[in-house]
Amino acid sequence: MNSKPLVAFIGCGNVGETLALAFLRAGVPVGAVIIPEHSPVDRVHPALRRYVTSKLIVPAGCDFAIVAVPDNRLQGVADTLLVPEKCVVVHTSGGSDADILKACSGRFGVLYPLQTFTRGEDINMAEIPLFTEASDYYTLEKIDRLASLISDRAYHADSRKRRRLHLSAVFVCNFVNHMVHAGYDLAMKEGIGRELFGPLLDETFRKIVFKGPERSQTGPAVRGDNKTVVRHMEELKDNPILHELYRVVTESIIYYQKDLKDD
Repeated sequence: MNSKPLVAFIGCGNVGETLALAFLRAGVPVGAVIIPEHSPVDRVHPALRRYVTSKLIVPAGCDFAIVAVPDNRLQGVADTLLVPEKCVVVHTSGGSDADILKACSGRFGVLYPLQTFTRGEDINMAEIPLFTEASDYYTLEKIDRLASLISDRAYHADSRKRRRLHLSAVFVCNFVNHMVHAGYDLAMKEGIGRELFGPLLDETFRKIVFKGPERSQTGPAVRGDNKTVVRHMEELKDNPILHELYRVVTESIIYYQKDLKDD
């Protein structure tokens, strides 16, 4: 590729919109932004609206088609998407195999960003790890060059490694967010504002990043403070879901810390 490629995007949710804007800002021309029929165009970022279409047809001349849709829609898109002969089709999923796309193209792969995205929030894509995979070496080189246009951190990962990355990310991101949500909810029921937890969260994540989670774990489970653990579980007796969650996570902390001490 001597000039920047022409890229079409299928899906314009959190991931699709963020990637489309990142490529656009990097000077990569957009061939199309394909969204489902009847989806409101006004939800699409203003910079992308001129490219919107509902036809599952990648325009002629596009070098890449980036499929950024939920996993449960990926097979359906692959089965119906019409793609120019030399166009490389990639998906952005952490949990789906690359070859799910072979139904629509002989040149396919993956461009998986290890990050959580939210529409409307500016993010520095240069710092985001992108994991690539492809149907063949030549296609992998093309996807790698595409990734390098927006990120300084591109890595190869086959489907098995990427699935494990995705699973790990669920623990590191989604479950952590849910824990904070549960903690906020418990506090707010006693009239305690969530803003009071800001310094605690800042210090928690600072230590995780700089010391590692295994060296940063604190709390009653680590101290062997069974009296506090029993009291906490008593307070949660009317909330069976959080009661069980507290028990399981406490046991997990003890298990991981035991392994650390044995080392």
